[in-house]
Amino acid sequence: MRPLGYWVLAVAVLYALCAATVCFAKKTFPWDSGPATIDVSKYPQQMKDTYTKLFSVKCKQCHTLARPINSTYVLQTEWDAYTKKMVRKPGAKISEAERRLIVGFLSYDAKVRKKALYDKKAAAAAGGA
Repeated sequence: MRPLGYWVLAVAVLYALCAATVCFAKKTFPWDSGPATIDVSKYPQQMKDTYTKLFSVKCKQCHTLARPINSTYVLQTEWDAYTKKMVRKPGAKISEAERRLIVGFLSYDAKVRKKALYDKKAAAAAGGA
């Protein structure tokens, strides 16, 4: 290979590495800076299990657990749309059944921890606000 060929190859490899770094770098959002755990000790057993075995394991593969914990998503429709986007991302190892369980947990948790926001959004969705 000629010297110019080496330079072209080196630039192409460098460009590919930089592009991959930008594409796969974890973005940071304001919700990432809040608490990263939930006290689920008073939740029903199924919710505790989903939190410890699915949510806490699967969701941190791609972003902080603080992001969904502190987000303003509370309605099941919001979580459903959000998680459908998540499972389409490269490297997301979440089955449809797991996704539905996680949505159930996040919806339940919102009704408990974010009750005022949940009630406000639910009323607005029902046409009451």
